[in-house]
Amino acid sequence: MLVPSKWCYLLLSLLKEAFTCRLYDCKHPSKHGMKIKTNLTNQQLPGSKSELNLDKFFEEPYQITVNSSSPAVLDSVIRFSANISSLEEVLSNKTLFVYRWVNTANKNTLTSEANYTSSIDINTFLSYAVSPGEYHMKVTVYKKEKIWPFSVKIGHASTKFVLTEFLNGKLTIKQQLNDKMHVNNHTFATKKPLNLSSVLTDEFEIEYSYAYIWFVNGTFQEWNESYSYITYNGITPGKLNITVKVKASFDFLSNKEGIFTKFITLKDAINIGNITGENEVCEGQHMYVNVSYNGSNPTEICWHVMHINESLNCTWLNGNENRYTIDLHTDHKEGTYKLNITMKNDVSKAYALISFKVIDGYKDHKISSVMVVTITFCLVGLIVTVAALAYSLKVRKKCHITEVADFNFHPHIKKGPKISTVMKNLLYEFLEKDRLNRRQNNLNKHQSTIKTYGTIESSNDDDMLLYNL
Repeated sequence: MLVPSKWCYLLLSLLKEAFTCRLYDCKHPSKHGMKIKTNLTNQQLPGSKSELNLDKFFEEPYQITVNSSSPAVLDSVIRFSANISSLEEVLSNKTLFVYRWVNTANKNTLTSEANYTSSIDINTFLSYAVSPGEYHMKVTVYKKEKIWPFSVKIGHASTKFVLTEFLNGKLTIKQQLNDKMHVNNHTFATKKPLNLSSVLTDEFEIEYSYAYIWFVNGTFQEWNESYSYITYNGITPGKLNITVKVKASFDFLSNKEGIFTKFITLKDAINIGNITGENEVCEGQHMYVNVSYNGSNPTEICWHVMHINESLNCTWLNGNENRYTIDLHTDHKEGTYKLNITMKNDVSKAYALISFKVIDGYKDHKISSVMVVTITFCLVGLIVTVAALAYSLKVRKKCHITEVADFNFHPHIKKGPKISTVMKNLLYEFLEKDRLNRRQNNLNKHQSTIKTYGTIESSNDDDMLLYNL
């Protein structure tokens, strides 16, 4: 089998470049990766009608990233990881790389062999040998080539890491709201439980015991050695300083402490109170609705007429009156509508829905005028009727009434009664007469014997009545 002359020429050139140490471009290894150079770059090969760009053909660009679990307390375990990515191809898990790790804390050098991802755990940053501070970890990566008797350096990268004297961790505050509204990390609602928890990010290879001491605004709340969380219920709105002090005790290491603090704000949830105002309005007029509420400001209030104007009219309330008047211009047709009101602050939302009626003002004015005239005439007629009845009772001179034996005797009226007393007695006499007449008729039907005990007579004086028994 004959090999084309151009490929033989290319192979001889590559071997020549390899032995003259011109194989790699190391000016920017982490950016460009491995690049093969020959004297035939961009030159026309023998027997070829086109140019062959060897830089593009052999270039393998790589990108290296390094991360750490920093910050970490001294005597703990800190993890470093490196990842290789190719800009032009997906790396295979079968491709092996050699990672060389060098740090500036204790100057130790470690080597690992893996595919495009590698990680190491270091626990040699001891408190008696290393001081707290900021250091660097540098990793250099080599690619193991099958056709070469040595590894090819493809690049390097570094990262910063911090070693601390105190424990590292975080304080987490969570709160469950009814409407599942998002609550940020610094504002929470009053009168609802706050779930306080502390998490340590430091890792140790040996066992240890811990204690969590909780404070709110400097006041001791709880000491706990079993779990790292408590529940706190804030009643009054305002600012709070939540602090937890963590103590870790070891058998063969010095004890360590850590303090985690978070400043938060408590606010009252919005609660819509009374809604007052007009429930009827004429077409084209303004309707005023007064909304009172309880809750912490600033508060946003929005409103719109349902099925008519879906766009919201919103404004922010920053005062302390906790009251707002909605000025609604009713340019709607005659009918019944619903006004939707929404109020919210950082920790809650509240809703209200009221109905109002738009009427034709001119038609209602005519109807109301007719009703006023009718009611006026009815009142005048009633007054005249009552006056006539009183007068007829007063001018009657004598009444013959037979009283049955029910022992219901009438008392004597003293002389000189007042006119009001006379009117009262006349009305009583009229009603009593009617009652006795009905009873007399019933007795006559049963043919009962009736005994007369006396009569009621009227004197010549119109202002006085005498009862003779």
